Formats: sequence, structure tokens, C-alpha cells
Amino acid sequence: MEKRRYILPKDSLEKERMYMLERGLRPSYRRAVVLHYMRGNRSHPTVDDIYTDLRDKLPSLSRTTVYNVLSFFVSHGVLKELITDEGKARYDFVEKPHAHFRCLECGKIYDIFVDEKLFDVNEIDGHQITDIQIYFTGVCKECLAKKQKKAGNG
Repeated sequence: MEKRRYILPKDSLEKERMYMLERGLRPSYRRAVVLHYMRGNRSHPTVDDIYTDLRDKLPSLSRTTVYNVLSFFVSHGVLKELITDEGKARYDFVEKPHAHFRCLECGKIYDIFVDEKLFDVNEIDGHQITDIQIYFTGVCKECLAKKQKKAGNG
């Protein structure tokens, strides 16, 4: 069985390489591939989601490599790790501060843009703040619409 390399347009990987260099990060092919995936994927994937989506395109990629690349980006502020109320670690590309909403029906996680001043706090009551995560749970508008449609037909 012939191994296939993950093929991305050269300029796509160049954008990821430049993004890393601008932040003083040493670029690598695997980092560029994972970063490209994360910038284009807003579903807040888990390590397993990313590995599953990329493994056929990049056969040399391992689950451990995905985890290590994600940890590297989290430690440098490129990605944010979200621990959901179900205990899963999910990852999010950080463009600007935002909150998250997880639907209790379908499990989908949405980016919710709120007043950025909420994230501009360094201490509360003498406690030093190192990270702020605003996380809402409820039922998303798609699931609400399905429920309403079902109720209307019932």
C-alpha cells in the first residue's frame, strides 16, 4: 500500500508557516497541517476528531503527534483548550476572545461573541486570573426549530 502525503495548496501551508514565524514559533509540516485544519474547522474538535480527519491524508500522523501539536499551540496561545461539562478536551483557534455555547440536544458547540471587556480582567477580589472561559449550555436554535416543527405536527 502506497503512503499518500497530505496535499495542501502550497500557499495554504505558506500562510500557516508565516503565521507561526510571526509569533516566534518554529514551523514544521505537521504543525502547519494541524494549524490549517484548526483555522478552517470551527467545530471545536477533539484530538480523536482531528486524528480521524487527517490520518488518511497524512499516514505518518499519530494520535500522539496531534496531541503534542495541539499542546504546543495551546501553550503559545494559538489555540485554546476547552474542557466541556462532559469532560472532553476540545480545541479552538483563537482569533478574538469569545464565549461558547453547547447544545444539550445535539452536542454542537458554537462560538458566541460577547462584549470583549468581559475578557479584559486580570484579577477579581485579589485573585489573579490566568484564563477566562465563558461557557453556556442550553438548546440551540436548530434543535429548538426541530422541536417546534415536531410539536406542530403532533
